[in-house]
Amino acid sequence: MEAGLASAMRTGKALAVVTRQRFGVSYHPQSVARLLHELGFSVQRPRKRLSRADAVTSGKDGGSTSGKDGGF
Repeated sequence: MEAGLASAMRTGKALAVVTRQRFGVSYHPQSVARLLHELGFSVQRPRKRLSRADAVTSGKDGGSTSGKDGGF
């Protein structure tokens, strides 16, 4: 992954580790988040998706999504 992180999620803890490794400067994870916020960055989290909704849209719930119910 980019910047030596194993995950796409950039947590304060992960960024504190990278900062220490690359620049030799130690920050508390909460301080990293605060500094990034001051620079104009915001927390980005993936949207929560319902597992049942995913199954329905992909046709894996056993429901009738293939038109076998007689049409309209």
